[in-house]
Amino acid sequence: MPQSQDRNTELLSGKYTKPGERMSESVKGDILKNVVLILSSRGENDKAIALMKEARLENPTDITLVRAEAEMVYKMGDIARYDELMQQVLAFDPTDPEPYYNIGVVAAASGNPVKAMEFYKKAIELKPDYPSAQVNLGALILRDEMKIVDEMNSLGMSKADSKKYDALEAKREGLYREALPYLEAAYASRGNNPQLIRKLKEIYSQLSMDAKFSEMKSKLSELEN
Repeated sequence: MPQSQDRNTELLSGKYTKPGERMSESVKGDILKNVVLILSSRGENDKAIALMKEARLENPTDITLVRAEAEMVYKMGDIARYDELMQQVLAFDPTDPEPYYNIGVVAAASGNPVKAMEFYKKAIELKPDYPSAQVNLGALILRDEMKIVDEMNSLGMSKADSKKYDALEAKREGLYREALPYLEAAYASRGNNPQLIRKLKEIYSQLSMDAKFSEMKSKLSELEN
C-alpha cells in the first residue's frame, strides 16, 4: 500500500490530527543511504565518506545509516571499520542474528577462527534455522581437515607412523562429529544444495553411517539427473 494511502487510512482512524508531508527520519536515512551507496559504486569514495559523515552527525541513532556505512566501508575494504560498525548495530539490537553472522564472516576471513565461531554460534542461538551460519560454522570446524589428511598420507609403515596415523584419524573423526550437527541442520533448510550434500555424503562415509551415506548418494544422484 502506498505511504500516502497508509497515512489517509490512519487519519480516518483518528490516530493523527494534523496531516503533513514531513519526511520521517527513517525515510531520510534511506535516501541518504542510497545516495552514499551510488557514490561508492561509482568509485567516488571521498564524496561517499563525506556525505556519510554528515548524515551520521545529523542522525546519530539511525540504524539504517549505520548499516549503510558498514556496507560502504566493507566494499572499500576497511574491514576494521566494518567490524566496529557491526558492533554498533548489535548495540541497537542485540537480538538480531545478522550482525553476529557478519562479524563471524569477517573474523573468519581475517584469520580469527575463535572469534568467528563465537559469533556464528550466537547467530545460530538467536536463529536456529540459519543455514548460512550453520554451513560456515561447519566449514570453519573442518578447516584443518585437508591438513590432517595430507599428514596422514605422508606417513610411512613404521610402528610409530601407524600410531600417529591412528591419532590423526581420530582427530579427523572428531572434527566430523563436531561439524555434523551444523551441516545436518543446514541440510534441513538447504536440501537441494549439491555441495552440502557431497560433504555430508563424504562425512557419513568416513563415519561408517551407511544409511545416511546411501540417502545422500541417492539425493545427489536425483539432483544431478
